[in-house]
Amino acid sequence: MRKLAILALAMLVAGCTTVTVTPESAQAPTQSYKAVVLGTVDVSDAEFGYLGPFFRKAFIRRLGELNTFASVSDGPVDPKAADTIVVNVTITNVDKGNAALRMLVGMGAGREHVTAQMHLTNASGQSIGEFEVRKAYSGGMGIGGVGFLDIEDLTQQLGEQGAQSVVDWSQGKVTAQAK
Repeated sequence: MRKLAILALAMLVAGCTTVTVTPESAQAPTQSYKAVVLGTVDVSDAEFGYLGPFFRKAFIRRLGELNTFASVSDGPVDPKAADTIVVNVTITNVDKGNAALRMLVGMGAGREHVTAQMHLTNASGQSIGEFEVRKAYSGGMGIGGVGFLDIEDLTQQLGEQGAQSVVDWSQGKVTAQAK
C-alpha cells in the first residue's frame, strides 16, 4: 500500500512539471563524442547563485546514469581531446512564483520556473551547439493543491533535462523530449 501511495505522489509531481527545449544553433553533430566535460555553471541573478551546484550535481549524475559517454567529468578540459563536448551553462531566469496562487488558483497561476542557456563547444573552444532548457512547476495537483517541489528540486530537474538534451543532441536529435 505504501509503494502505491509513493507511486501516486510521484505521478502527481511529474504531471505538474513542463519542459521546453529550444535549439538556438543546434545542428546534428559532425562527429561522435566519447566524453563530456561540464565547464562553468553561472547564474545571472546573484540572489540565486546558490542554485549552480544543484544544477551541476544533477547534470553530472544524470549523464552518468544515461551511460552514453565513456567519460563524464566536472573539471578541466584537455584541449587535445578531440572527442570531447564541453558544456558551459548560464542559469538565466529563476522565478520562485507564488505558492499561494499555485495552491488556491492552480491552472498555472503562480508557476515557478528555471531557465538555462547551454553552450556546447569542442575541446578547442569551437562552438558546436547552443540551446535553452526551461523547467516549470505549476503546483501539486495542476488545479490548485499543495506544492511538492521547491526551486532547488526544480533546478536539479533542469540539470537532469540538460544532460538528456546533450545526449539527444549527440545522437542527432535537435531537441530533447520531456521525460
